[in-house]
Amino acid sequence: MANKVKSLTPILDDEKNHSDFRKVRQLWLQRQPEWDAVANTQWDDLDESVHKRYYKERGEQYELRLTAKWKELEEYHRDLIESHNHAVDALDSMMHVMYALQRPMPESIRKIACKEFCW
Repeated sequence: MANKVKSLTPILDDEKNHSDFRKVRQLWLQRQPEWDAVANTQWDDLDESVHKRYYKERGEQYELRLTAKWKELEEYHRDLIESHNHAVDALDSMMHVMYALQRPMPESIRKIACKEFCW
């Protein structure tokens, strides 16, 4: 059986799964080790320092997710820029070939070519 990976953003996961924020805060309380013994601890019974700790943890988790999204976006943009640069290099090479083909042939080479192939 595979080990389940612990989420780095459990508060935000709970918010995604539950629309009731009272339920989300209650789930957070259940994960706190200092309240394991008291099963009936309610959010409203707690003092302001605990509320601040919850919102601080939520803010940290939000920043963590935001940073992960930015890193993913940056990687996508790096890949896109690299792909664009390859296309530009290929077009540049093709333009060099096209210009070389359009360049007038020196008269001496044209005369030699005509003698070899025209007669």
